[in-house]
Amino acid sequence: GGSAAGAGTITFSGTPTASGTLAVYVAGTRIALVITPASTPSTVAADLVAKVTALTSLPVTAAAIAGEVTLTAKNKGTLGNTLDLR
Repeated sequence: GGSAAGAGTITFSGTPTASGTLAVYVAGTRIALVITPASTPSTVAADLVAKVTALTSLPVTAAAIAGEVTLTAKNKGTLGNTLDLR
């Protein structure tokens, strides 16, 4: 059998009380997410997925369910487990 692709999750929760920018780092690339009081975990997660998808050079794919984003390495193997997500 083959190796599975490494994966990690980022979960958004809570209600913002002010506008600002949230920086998320995926494999060393800074992704800026605009946050407003109208933001929900689901809208922030969808924004992250859209931005990861647009950055085709990133070594991951992204999918969201509610406020949780799963980032999966494009290549199979254990190296994907070491991708920096913060």
